[in-house]
Amino acid sequence: MTYRLLNIIPQLLAKHTFLGDLKDEFREIGELIMDFFLMIKEYTYDLLADQIGSDIVNIMLIALGTIGIMILLITIINR
Repeated sequence: MTYRLLNIIPQLLAKHTFLGDLKDEFREIGELIMDFFLMIKEYTYDLLADQIGSDIVNIMLIALGTIGIMILLITIINR
């Protein structure tokens, strides 16, 4: 019985470390994606907000989003 238990423990540890490594890899991928989008935000939104003003930029983004949703819905309806 103890021999069987000793064989199971390394397998459980291997699974635990594999799952831990997998979680770490997904966490790192998430951080890379977040850094990428923060970089895009710094070069677009922050520059426009400094030059024009954050209120105007927010209104422009809301307008672009609304137009995008309208175009998407029109294409779906016209099918």
